Amino acid sequence: MPKDIIGREIEAGHVIVYPVRKGSQMWLKKLEVSRVDELNRTLHGMNAMGIPITIKNLNTVAVVDAHL
Repeated sequence: MPKDIIGREIEAGHVIVYPVRKGSQMWLKKLEVSRVDELNRTLHGMNAMGIPITIKNLNTVAVVDAHL
């Protein structure tokens, strides 16, 4: 099972934050995980605007809400 930056397991239904960069600005965005691909170590879900997102770098994500 994939884990976040501090070692918590990431599962479908969890809300995570991931870093976003545009130019020199950086901020965190939320993502509700809908599917965890353990084979490729990727997370799939929808951001707050309903856009499908795939996250490949799990070294920079953190679980903020683990309620299922």
